[in-house]
Amino acid sequence: MTGNNVLTQAEIDAMLSGGSAADESPVEPPPPVPAVQLPATAAPPVEEAPPAAPAPMPVPVSPSLPVDPDAPGDKPRWPEDPAAIFDALVATVTGMAHRLGNAEQTLEQFDRLQMDASESRIAVADMKQGFEDLEQQIKSLTGQMQNTLEGLKGTFGYRAKQTFTCDSCRASGKVATRIKCTHCGKENWWGWWPPK
Repeated sequence: MTGNNVLTQAEIDAMLSGGSAADESPVEPPPPVPAVQLPATAAPPVEEAPPAAPAPMPVPVSPSLPVDPDAPGDKPRWPEDPAAIFDALVATVTGMAHRLGNAEQTLEQFDRLQMDASESRIAVADMKQGFEDLEQQIKSLTGQMQNTLEGLKGTFGYRAKQTFTCDSCRASGKVATRIKCTHCGKENWWGWWPPK
């Protein structure tokens, strides 16, 4: 480049191939492109882009919507009639409300079951405590009875009717003993005699 002149394509090619642009015939540079001056107040017109179309809403799948068998993937197709669209939406919302009602009933039943289970646990705990108390009372009575029976075994009258057999006549259960009233001193017999 010499001064303000721009190299031509032939000069650039010659430089790259190792030759000199002077070896070739000089080529006239193209005339400069005249600059167009725009008025300072006028801005270049800006073309506005058309507004973007809103993204299509997903179409709910509803059994009440007709299906076009020729459409790829059997996607539901909205009817052309707005009343039919409205009816399809109402049917969908009604179905969803029905399912929501069923879910609420299920949750209420679950809450009742939890409450019943909680009350049952309390009742079982109370019953268990009652059985434990009863078991302690039975153990206490059993112990008292065992002590009483052990004490009776050491007395003359303990099971005398059931266990006495006479060595002489072999009669069983016919036994008596003399007893004395400690208040007045009178003596008497106490026991079991054969019928007369």
